[in-house]
Amino acid sequence: MVAEWQFRLKFPGTALQWSPDGARIIFLRSDGNRVIQKSKKIYIINSSGSGLRFVDYAAGPPDISPDGSQIVYADIDERILTSALDGSSRRRLANHGRGPVWSPDGSRIVFVGNGLLKTMAADGSDVRTLWKEDPLWKTDLSTGGGVFPPAWSPDGRRIAFLGGVTTVYGKGVIYTIGTDGSDPVRLEYTASPPAWSPDGNSIAFAKKRGDRIVFYTMRPDGSDLREVFSHTASDTSVLWVPAPSWSPDGSELLLWGENRVNVVRVADGASRVLPGQGNFAAWSPDGSRIAIYSLPYEFDGPPLSTVARGSSFAQVLLMQGWENLPAAKEGLEGD
Repeated sequence: MVAEWQFRLKFPGTALQWSPDGARIIFLRSDGNRVIQKSKKIYIINSSGSGLRFVDYAAGPPDISPDGSQIVYADIDERILTSALDGSSRRRLANHGRGPVWSPDGSRIVFVGNGLLKTMAADGSDVRTLWKEDPLWKTDLSTGGGVFPPAWSPDGRRIAFLGGVTTVYGKGVIYTIGTDGSDPVRLEYTASPPAWSPDGNSIAFAKKRGDRIVFYTMRPDGSDLREVFSHTASDTSVLWVPAPSWSPDGSELLLWGENRVNVVRVADGASRVLPGQGNFAAWSPDGSRIAIYSLPYEFDGPPLSTVARGSSFAQVLLMQGWENLPAAKEGLEGD
């Protein structure tokens, strides 16, 4: 029997994201089936709960451009495409790749293609290979690291990524590298996907320690390792722990724990649990609200909701059974 965490390896990272203006939320819906090709679908919805729209089938989570006008994603054939937020104006950028992510200024896209960490211009030109393996650890992105979207530093100078991933053992190595391919640095092993703080001075991630998942922050050079939160998860692979989500002011983190989302204060580790259950959570761009998303095969509660920062009241955006709404099926046939 395939372990549940192996289903989630297909879409770690940003399965939930706000548009830069906070008006819309984009998310990746999966039924957990690793065999059916069209089991993952991108949807977009207004942050008020109206305007639900199917965008496209995908191999992994989409990423919204910094100006909010486009998304980039790998389709079910693992080609990298851009489109408008509603799925129109599709353009193919690369014939093979996974995990595409826009640079902070929107001029380039990092992705993993054929086991190589690459960047390209936003129009698909000027493809550059940055890194393939560390000769000391023999860590090759083709072993599975490509399914985890890399992360740009806020200043756009470095990229953090998870290499050496094996779905059998659930291990990964955090690296950073210059955007020109220089100065690769190995930071942590047996870790979850990393997340940069808004000021670029810290990286948050998780590690497995015995029967616990422990969340840490560290400096970009690997120094000043600090534990900020932990929870019991004896049979959980650290790989499918969603990447932490920093508040826009850098003071708090959204961290998954025991089927709930915790808001954790970075300075002292003080935490509170958000209402309901969920697998993924993301801050609105202004930090005033938090979106919470749960996979359809896991929980009985609302699959998508938002909650105001500091509040215990959730605004439900989608109810169970939303996949049967006409808007959720729009464009499914023939796309």
